Amino acid sequence: MCGIGGYISTRLSERSGHEVLEAMSGVLAHRGPDGRGTFQSGSVGMVHRRLSIIDIEQGQQPMTTADGKAVGVFNGEIYNYVELRKELAARGATFRTTSDTEVLLEAYRHWGVDCVKRFNGDFAFAIFDTTLQKVCLGRDRLGVKPLHIARRGDGLFFASEAQALLGPLDIQPTLNPYGFIEQLTFGQPVAPNCFVNEVEVVEPGTIAEFDLNGRCISSRRYWRLRRDNAIDDVQDLSQAIHDGLSEATRLRLRSDVEVACLLSGGLDSSALTYLAKEHSQSLSAYSIDHELSTDGTASRQLAHIHGSDAERAMELAKALDLEHHFIKVGADGQHRHLEAVAECRLSPVTLGSELAMYTLFEKVSKQHKVVISGDAADELYLGYYMQFDALQRANQLDPYFVAPSYKLFPALRKRVFGFDANEYVQHRFSEILNESDLDPQAPDYPFHAMHYLQLRVMLPYLLDRLDRISMAHGVEVRVPFTDHNLIDQFYRIPAALKFENTEKAALRNAFRGKLPSNIVDRKKSVFPYANDDKGVARLKKKVFQQATFDSLTGKGLSKIFNVPKLLSANQKNKGQIDSFQTHAMMLQLLSMRHLINHHTPTSRPKLR
Repeated sequence: MCGIGGYISTRLSERSGHEVLEAMSGVLAHRGPDGRGTFQSGSVGMVHRRLSIIDIEQGQQPMTTADGKAVGVFNGEIYNYVELRKELAARGATFRTTSDTEVLLEAYRHWGVDCVKRFNGDFAFAIFDTTLQKVCLGRDRLGVKPLHIARRGDGLFFASEAQALLGPLDIQPTLNPYGFIEQLTFGQPVAPNCFVNEVEVVEPGTIAEFDLNGRCISSRRYWRLRRDNAIDDVQDLSQAIHDGLSEATRLRLRSDVEVACLLSGGLDSSALTYLAKEHSQSLSAYSIDHELSTDGTASRQLAHIHGSDAERAMELAKALDLEHHFIKVGADGQHRHLEAVAECRLSPVTLGSELAMYTLFEKVSKQHKVVISGDAADELYLGYYMQFDALQRANQLDPYFVAPSYKLFPALRKRVFGFDANEYVQHRFSEILNESDLDPQAPDYPFHAMHYLQLRVMLPYLLDRLDRISMAHGVEVRVPFTDHNLIDQFYRIPAALKFENTEKAALRNAFRGKLPSNIVDRKKSVFPYANDDKGVARLKKKVFQQATFDSLTGKGLSKIFNVPKLLSANQKNKGQIDSFQTHAMMLQLLSMRHLINHHTPTSRPKLR
């Protein structure tokens, strides 16, 4: 895992290009604290910040092939690089390192841009082909690793994070109204939209080629969710899931530094930790333990938690003989991370769990730089309760299925941005659904459409926040449930095999008898985060501060955030906020205010 950046521009002098690369390097330093490097040749420049994980001694970047025909920077991991290396060596390739970066470059030399189809990994890369005089940008299938571009004049600039484009290029950002609306509707802007107009997100599963003037030669999606080769039957689904996940976990343990597991005590992380221990002699795990408040009262959890995370995690860690670390996360001071989380994502904080995650990775980074996480299991194996209720399932095909709290903003149905926001949401939602190859007339369409939306819309938000918050502390998170082999298999099986009467039934069945029954049969809980009445009161006070309203007045946003109505509608007891949605909306409001006030020369992006 690293940070990358660069440019393709005929207008930049060598000195100006160097200054841009140096500025990008500074912004991306948190993603790669172990090393840095730059490359410049004519109109092409690249920068790399390194988090050393594979081939620590010789894996420096930018890396050039022995014959000088390809130069590349690479963020992420190609987990099947060992197998690809053997295949390439049989074709005559020679290697000077044991890094997956060199495998990437040699794979490109032998197979061209189609090399991405052979990769099992999480990656974003740029390759300068010195022979064909072009630059290729590629991103992994699910979008685990981020990649952004900005077009300035006749040049193209790219970076792992939007912040590495804004400051170094002296861009004066303006709020993207479409990205803003998608943020409130889907949890974050949907690629290629970004929170600001001047930056685009490279879509997951995309490979693009540019000439040395920065003009796009070709851009295509090399992978999509498809049911065109639907699997009619699986002889032993439980065994297939177990074996596939075991292989995905084994590959993601490849590292020259120790890999730890995040263990919540829930099914997803417990299954991965169980499999990781099968492939490792020794293994460490991290769990969250919620502290008491300073006044001695227990932190009140606003998220939907069922049972004790700590007890189940401790039980499994003992059974597997793990080196187990509990990380204390308390309500006191947790909101102090609000602005930091908004900054690292360049996006408003959507849920309180993001604040708990920030604390988690801050402390994990003291001992480990690589961890395995159970993210994406709910989206892949259907882990949400609303997928198993007929009425709730119908609501999943409503544009607001991800963030029903969006409906708390009736002003967006008016023309705050000069167009009808609700019409735009309906149009964008239809576009996303129409990208699929599903037949709306098929009897099982609602089931498969719901599954498609979880993977296409909800999952990118979860993966983006995971990357930004973990990499803010230089921690690489590997996500076995995003292995495309697992997704291709489960997405294409019949609805009758996917859906039973409980969430994640297929995954539960795969680990029944292997994990304790109180973990296998546990009702799903979201990522826990703590809060107490005093913390909520402080948050509420900030929301009602005059400064908040002053910062929004005149920017069009005060028409959207009817804060008193928002709070009173969900407030059952004086001084105590019981609504999960209301708490989330307060976080969004305050982090929105911070972003609005801190990212233009005038400190406030203007609505276009």
